[in-house]
Amino acid sequence: MQITQTTSSIATTAEQKLARLKSGAIFIQDTEERIKRAFELAASQKDNVDFIIWLCKQTCILSKNYKTLISKYSEGFRSKLYVFPLESISASDTNFLKLNDLARNKKCFCIIDDSSIIKNAQSGCSQRLFQLGPKFSYRLILSSAPITLGLIDLYSQLQFMSPQLLKMSYIQFSNIYLTPITNRFDNQKMWSTKHQENMLIQKISPYILDADLDFDYPINRYNLYANLTTKEKQSYDEEKERLLEGRDYVHFMEIFHKFQHIYTISQNKVKLLCEILSKIRLKKEKVIIYVKYLDEIRFFQESGLFDSQKYVILNGQCNKKRAFSDFSTAIDTMFCSYGVDNLGINVPSYNNVIFFSQTFSYQFKLQAIKQALRGNTNQENKNKRINVYDLWVNTGLEEMVQQNLLMKQKVIKRVCQKISKEEALRL
Repeated sequence: MQITQTTSSIATTAEQKLARLKSGAIFIQDTEERIKRAFELAASQKDNVDFIIWLCKQTCILSKNYKTLISKYSEGFRSKLYVFPLESISASDTNFLKLNDLARNKKCFCIIDDSSIIKNAQSGCSQRLFQLGPKFSYRLILSSAPITLGLIDLYSQLQFMSPQLLKMSYIQFSNIYLTPITNRFDNQKMWSTKHQENMLIQKISPYILDADLDFDYPINRYNLYANLTTKEKQSYDEEKERLLEGRDYVHFMEIFHKFQHIYTISQNKVKLLCEILSKIRLKKEKVIIYVKYLDEIRFFQESGLFDSQKYVILNGQCNKKRAFSDFSTAIDTMFCSYGVDNLGINVPSYNNVIFFSQTFSYQFKLQAIKQALRGNTNQENKNKRINVYDLWVNTGLEEMVQQNLLMKQKVIKRVCQKISKEEALRL
């Protein structure tokens, strides 16, 4: 369900709510529409505001496309607009003190895009924003995906938006809105139930000023599984024993990365990748392959498997614009590290995404799919479905990752559908 509020009566309702509550949230996936709606609401309070404080990621500030959108919709605010990178709130005392001075002495309208960045309530950035929040005359949070891990992601976003809304600590929030669940691996996780999700959304719905969260993406999803060879299985078991030998305490994520790194370039998984790529090339389509470790990219470079085909590599050391330009014009295959492709870059049209190695971060996988969908904007491609291939190795660790991602996907979909439904009921 897509809810796009465009009529003057709906806009007036949002403006009235903002004027009364002094804070609110906009949950819209499309970056341009999200920015546009934020400045429209800010304009409704223009006579009551001295400055607009816009907080976003540093990568957005450096993006030409993002800056163009800010310039396009901030007309009338140019002399009143301050843009700060969120990272600098905790890293720079100078910026923090400047913001604090503005908030104390001027009537400021603070907007955070994307507020999911501050989902970690314990981070230095979140803690400082909690201090600043009550000093701003108006507060508005924007997000394309308000939760990526689970309901707990909303705590710090709502705490900044309106401390009076929750009136509880992080621990109290966890106890009320999350339930401990033990899975077949004997790992206890805190997940929310439908009842808990409905409780929270009903509580925060008056603050949701606009929402367009449709997670029913037009995709074809394929899960492909590879077995370790006898030799690989033996090597994997031996390496696990070596890593665990003599340890009284195990840090799960450290061990997870080390274990996964052992088998990530397994023979049968590489074979699966080659088979998928052969079919894609026959159709003369473009594909992005997501990998987790630099060793994986190095393997593909040195193995000679793709010497007959051109490909481009996108990682932290590459020129992103050049990589996307090559991918757009002349090259049909890209190897990309998770999280490197940021949202501010124009992407070409492509219809295939391969997750070669797996990650617990549903946010990265969701971003990758949305990136592909953003590229299909012209009439010829916008109705095409995206093919998403997940490559798995048959180990207990991979099964755990898959179950974790499925739980996150279910919670996110339920919450976003409920938020959109609440908006629809107000029409």
